[in-house]
Amino acid sequence: MVKQKESTKQHILDIGRELVAEHGFSTLGLSSLLRTAAVPKGSFYHYFQSKEDFGCEILSQYFENYFGMMDGILACSAETAYDRLMEYWHMWHDSQASLDCNQRCLITKLGAEVSDLSERMRTILADGIQAIIFRLKSIVVEGFEDGSIQRADDAEQMTAALYQMWIGATLISRINHDFRPLAQALRETENILKPIAHQ
Repeated sequence: MVKQKESTKQHILDIGRELVAEHGFSTLGLSSLLRTAAVPKGSFYHYFQSKEDFGCEILSQYFENYFGMMDGILACSAETAYDRLMEYWHMWHDSQASLDCNQRCLITKLGAEVSDLSERMRTILADGIQAIIFRLKSIVVEGFEDGSIQRADDAEQMTAALYQMWIGATLISRINHDFRPLAQALRETENILKPIAHQ
C-alpha cells in the first residue's frame, strides 16, 4: 500500500514537472494537473498540503536529479578537468537547444516567477544554484592544479560568472526562439577555460 501511495505521488510530480516546464507554475491549475495525471480530484491534498508544497517538491526533485547528472559527468577521473567541464557545458547547450519541454531548465523557467510568489521555492532555487556553482568550482580548481584550465585570481568568481552567462544565454535563447546565444556561450566558455598556450 505504501509503495502504491508513493507511486501515485511520484506520478503526480512527474506530470506536474512536464506541465510546469511547458506552461509555468502560476498558470498550472490543479484540476488540469489531476485530469492529465488521471488521478481523482481529492488525491492532490492527500499527498501535498498546498500547491506551494507541491512546487517545492518538484524543485527539490529537479535539483536532486540534476546533481546526480552533474556528478556523473564531473566525476570521470580519466579526463582532465577542462574536458569534464566542457562535457557539462555541451550537455547544457544540447539540452536547452532541444524543443523537448522536459529538457528545459526549471531555473530559467521558474526563477523570476516563483521567487515573487513563494519564499520557500525561492530558497530551494537559491540553494540549488549555489550547490551547482560549488560543484563547478571544485572542478575549476582541479583544472588550475592539472594545468588544463586557465588560472584566474578567484575560482568562485570565475565559476559564478560562467554560470550566470549560461543562465542568461538560456533565457535569451528562449525569448528569441534562437539558439545562437547558447552557441556563443559555449565558444566564450572555451576561451575562458582553455589555457592561453592551447588556444
